[in-house]
Amino acid sequence: MFENSPSLAYVLRSRRGIVINRIPTKRIIEARRLLVTVNLEDKLDEALDIIEKEYREKPWLLSGKSSAFLLSGLIYIIARENGKWLTQQEIADSFGCTPVTVRHSYQF
Repeated sequence: MFENSPSLAYVLRSRRGIVINRIPTKRIIEARRLLVTVNLEDKLDEALDIIEKEYREKPWLLSGKSSAFLLSGLIYIIARENGKWLTQQEIADSFGCTPVTVRHSYQF
């Protein structure tokens, strides 16, 4: 469903700064897909805003971190804060990383 929506990626990227433009469209689509499964798709902007804000305040903090690392932890936190349940394994499977990556990311 989301693979064929280049307009989604364009809209997200056109409103964002340099950090979001470095996150592959595939990762943004995966994040949205995960949030849709728990009816939190409107929270994707919040996650991307957090990444952008942190980068502007402390650019060195995100240095060397993969897009999977950044988004996986944020998705986990957003789901938990909104009373939804996404396991670390589900998130890891979607982003092609390990549950350990998700765990380290949300603690970061």
